[in-house]
Amino acid sequence: MWRPKTGQPHPISKGVFQGDTLSPLIFLIAFNPVLAAAHSLSTLGFRVTVPAMRPPELPPENSYIYALWDEEDSAEASGWYLAKVTSILPDGSASLYYRKTRASETINLNDIQWFSSHGNGKWFLHPEKGVPNQLSAPHKVKGFADDSTVISSSTEDHQRALHALAHFCTDLALTLKPPKCVSFVYDGRQVDKRTTFYLGDGKTRNIASGPTRFLGQTLCHTPLSTAQEAGKRLSSEFSRQLNNLDQSPIRGEFKLWIYRRFMVSCFHYHLAVDTIPTSTLKKMQANAVRKLKKWLGLTRGATTAIIHHPDVIDIPAISELHTKAKLTFLSAISVSQDPMITELEALLSDDSYLRSQGISSTAVLLLQKARNSVSSAGKRQMTNQCRKVYREHRVETWNNKLNQLTVQRKFLAITELEAKNKVWGRIQAGLPAALQPPPSHRATHPVSLPNSLATG
Repeated sequence: MWRPKTGQPHPISKGVFQGDTLSPLIFLIAFNPVLAAAHSLSTLGFRVTVPAMRPPELPPENSYIYALWDEEDSAEASGWYLAKVTSILPDGSASLYYRKTRASETINLNDIQWFSSHGNGKWFLHPEKGVPNQLSAPHKVKGFADDSTVISSSTEDHQRALHALAHFCTDLALTLKPPKCVSFVYDGRQVDKRTTFYLGDGKTRNIASGPTRFLGQTLCHTPLSTAQEAGKRLSSEFSRQLNNLDQSPIRGEFKLWIYRRFMVSCFHYHLAVDTIPTSTLKKMQANAVRKLKKWLGLTRGATTAIIHHPDVIDIPAISELHTKAKLTFLSAISVSQDPMITELEALLSDDSYLRSQGISSTAVLLLQKARNSVSSAGKRQMTNQCRKVYREHRVETWNNKLNQLTVQRKFLAITELEAKNKVWGRIQAGLPAALQPPPSHRATHPVSLPNSLATG
């Protein structure tokens, strides 16, 4: 209610307009009580098994770890003891408090074996059994902007939770749209394709009836169908934009610049979050290479190193873009401060999980290389290091490719000749002012090669 100077109440009968700068803030203020109410529900929620792991960095204060005690002459039994990290120094010295025995000690974590844990773990584990997988905290609801996901351990609990949330939304004058809501029921072996839930005055849609999009990610009822549907959507949209660019009445070098600066960038998010089959990436790559060679006037037999080498035209291949997107995704998880993401970070060491998400081993190795080369996993430092190792990997890959193509082991002859040519710089300098990148971002790498060296 707004009270003007007259002192009379003025009812607010309409919400804010879409696009108003206050709209997101007002919505979150109204929607946050619904999320808080969902967290307070008596339903059990859902818990996932998290593999035990030792992070590359030291644990934060007030966190819990399993520390291995294996002194032969000690009266205490050898094994893993649950301890709370009460304080820690940069050199690795930490003060540990063992809640079960109420004992404290100061020890250097670099000199012992330890693993991250949860505070509700067993206080002692036998050394022969090792550190087992642990259960995460229960997850009941996850909200992002105007989307929310309600998670339950049974269909009965889930229906009660939805009724309660619908009641909260009605009290706050928030309107629910059941047809836009998708339900996913998994019984431990397979997805239930029939179950739906009542929500307000309608019913949810079972995910088995068709694909859905959540936060931009394509989801289906099985990993295989998810990958197929995501790959089909991405390939179709990529082909459509590539053909539109090819049919544009502009010169080939202009098309090349637009492809490099704008078109491939718009697919970065989808490559990062979606599970894309390798066959789809190869199909997109073949389609892109045909167009790029056409725009450059290269013969069909010209080596793709001319296009993709970082020291030549520097247009990443589709597989390289996919690796970069997944590397960005993994690095964001590794430096996140969100408790849920930090809790599930251990899944990055699970090969089966990485395969199910379409994350290549190359992205994992590059992430590990970047993490080993930074002293502290700060977000900006980690991002810059990932970019560096990604470029180094590309240079090494294409140098090896050129080494296989050249004669008399002159594996850098192509890039050496290109260093004397400024065709790529002239192409960008010839673009209209509105299309030219800032001077600091203009490429200085060459484009064209003698026909005798451009074939592989």
